[in-house]
Amino acid sequence: AAAAAVMAAWEGGRAVDVRSADAGETPLFVAAAAGRVECCRVLIAAGADPLVLNAQGLGLLSQVATKVSRGTRQKVRAATRTALLHAAPQLKVLLLHHADCAQHVSFKPHQESPERISAILALIAKGAAMGTLSADELMVSSDFEAAGADHLARCHSEEYISVITELGERVANTPVAFTPYYQEFKGMPQAKQKKPEFSDTFFSPGTMQAALRAAGGVVHAGGGAAVEQVLTGRNRTAFVCVRPPGHHAGVDGATAGAPSSGFSFLNNAMIGAIHALEGNSGRLARRVAVVDFDVHHGNGTEEIARAWHAKQRKAGARAASLGGHNNNDADLFFASIHLADDGIGTGIEFYPGTGTVDDLHHNIVNVCVPPMWLSHAGNKNIRPSPVGTRARVSVKRNRDDDLDGSGVALASSKATEEAAVAAAAAVPVGGRAEWMRLLRERVLPPLRTFKPDLLIISAGFDAANADVGNQGVDRRGQRLAGVNLQPSDYEEMTAHLCGVAASCGAGVVSVLEGGYGYLSGGQC
Repeated sequence: AAAAAVMAAWEGGRAVDVRSADAGETPLFVAAAAGRVECCRVLIAAGADPLVLNAQGLGLLSQVATKVSRGTRQKVRAATRTALLHAAPQLKVLLLHHADCAQHVSFKPHQESPERISAILALIAKGAAMGTLSADELMVSSDFEAAGADHLARCHSEEYISVITELGERVANTPVAFTPYYQEFKGMPQAKQKKPEFSDTFFSPGTMQAALRAAGGVVHAGGGAAVEQVLTGRNRTAFVCVRPPGHHAGVDGATAGAPSSGFSFLNNAMIGAIHALEGNSGRLARRVAVVDFDVHHGNGTEEIARAWHAKQRKAGARAASLGGHNNNDADLFFASIHLADDGIGTGIEFYPGTGTVDDLHHNIVNVCVPPMWLSHAGNKNIRPSPVGTRARVSVKRNRDDDLDGSGVALASSKATEEAAVAAAAAVPVGGRAEWMRLLRERVLPPLRTFKPDLLIISAGFDAANADVGNQGVDRRGQRLAGVNLQPSDYEEMTAHLCGVAASCGAGVVSVLEGGYGYLSGGQC
């Protein structure tokens, strides 16, 4: 205690976080790397910042026991990490979930079920019991409010909010097929409406309660949830384990041309993102990035992002016309990496059929990974597809000599489009290696350039090997896999994204989207 008091008073407390000239490391970094537990405790008690980053953009926990001899490193690392997490709880990952999210149900069997959340929580508990995951690493909470009407209004239309609110108040015990219900409300001719028996999105008595709670977990409507916890430094990272998912919900529910809203009602990630940019009591962040690695394009997120940018530009133009100046320098970035196939060549219309082009005017980057079924040798029904062709040409160019990332092959500028397509057709496409390469080359560089204050990850896990979410059914009724990511790939993706965030000093909020396992004997 005496040592901590002396340090806190030394040079007005500034010395406790003094940085080394070369590595940018503070005394707390050095103590953690050496595994000096008591020294770490004293420094934190004296006011040392546990969230500070070194010159490489690495955080404190990544450096624990790196200077300890190999023979004792594992034991020292465990003891030092435990001490740091107890002394500085903000280093823990905030894990949020809520019982309300189980109240949304669909007809069974349905892959988007309450069992998704219980399976994740059970796996975490199993990891803690086996010692592969320390309970000290997590701060688990269900103490957060549901999102309010003002949060929803920043992303969704007044009419849409009114319709789902009213439906939530009067829906009976039998879940309603939501897509045809909303299509009928919008005046779509009955012949064009989706038949209820083919609807994939259902609205039950607990749906609105679950959706509001899920969005509230991201926003933090008043309790202890993600965006506000991270942006105020109470936690560096958070995982919001909620449902229903949200990234297919646009301004007015299902986006234009989409066959449904894809299990989504409220766009959880964007409600959180725009709350950070605008806030109820003032702005929490100036630059927010949303990155979506669900296997399906985040079409709802893209639509809301575009609408937000249009609103900002309109406000700026209005201020200029009145001779004033728009002082709002807030900015938003969205990137989605996903599969796409329009079905013309394969018969597989992969939902939602969008996300094949960038929209740089609105800070939107779409990375379309060609599905593995495009090179399925045993399927003679597969023919060249416009969407598939675009994806494959882009892949071929990037693989060879696209040195500046422009999509133009510098050493073969005279090559015709037909030759590029023919060359690409000979190259196996899709799969985890292609996905990870495109993430590194197309998602990470613009994200790093954007330099966000907050990164929100729309974390869908349906690109995983054998997940029902990435499978397509061709004209012969054969199920074909679109991609085959492994757990290590998700670990690597998350590490890459968190690394970019750390280098920018940004907090990270990860929000559950898709990921269903596989259907077998009616079990999900």
